[in-house]
Amino acid sequence: MEMGARTFGPGELPRGPHGWIEAGVLLGDGVRLVFTNRLGGVSEPPFHAMNLGMKVGDDPSKVTENRERLARYLGRDSGDFAFLEQVHGKRVVELGPGRSLDPVAWKRLRASGYAYHRADGAACPRPGPVLCVLTADCLPLALYHPRGAGALLHAGWRGTIYNIAGHGVRSLCKMVKAEPGEVSAVIGPGIGPCCYRVDRERARLFREVFGNSQGVVIEGRDGTFLDLRTANLVNLQKAGVRPERIAVLDVCTCCREEYFSHRREGRTGRQGAFLLLY
Repeated sequence: MEMGARTFGPGELPRGPHGWIEAGVLLGDGVRLVFTNRLGGVSEPPFHAMNLGMKVGDDPSKVTENRERLARYLGRDSGDFAFLEQVHGKRVVELGPGRSLDPVAWKRLRASGYAYHRADGAACPRPGPVLCVLTADCLPLALYHPRGAGALLHAGWRGTIYNIAGHGVRSLCKMVKAEPGEVSAVIGPGIGPCCYRVDRERARLFREVFGNSQGVVIEGRDGTFLDLRTANLVNLQKAGVRPERIAVLDVCTCCREEYFSHRREGRTGRQGAFLLLY
């Protein structure tokens, strides 16, 4: 991967229990960024074990227990988690600075497991609630501005085409009334170009948006592949994020069996990315 971004292997960052990655150091002081995997929970196959998604067919009581374990690890109350009902779109909700959810969002969370419906990103000033994105091959994107605000985004192939990265950068900069040059970004674990083979139509869509020179669409002996990391790097840089302020985790969720992968497994659970501001 080119374009000036820093790339980190999974062994180059601090680890929590079960191999969960602590990546806050890549964003700045007063930030905690955690990427979980499928280990450490109570769900049964095919959702074993740390499934955090309420809408994949798992037993809701087991998902609740998994989320409680996560809350204890992060040191936050269950009412502090801004879980999103993701729809592969570009909507980014802008939250207030309070650590807990507002009463309406808390009521939705208790009723459905999701505090905000039909959203694929959230931004807030510090301290804010815990920002959350759930994935099973899509990329989690974390953003932070040193004036004290952060965002977390869900970028699958549709979100990448819709440029949710750019929408997230603009929401964050509007929130702190600043330019994007000081924004730091982390692209977390997701499916890599090694595994993301696509059909001709999806490749055509990406060529229309990114052209042939960016390395987003890769022709190989075994077919055509997409590099979602590079595509989101392009989107972040077009939004004004400087390449040296972008970090990429070289972790393919399809290759590594400690992660949930929709491409590898079909019916499966969801791991999460969690952003906390202090």
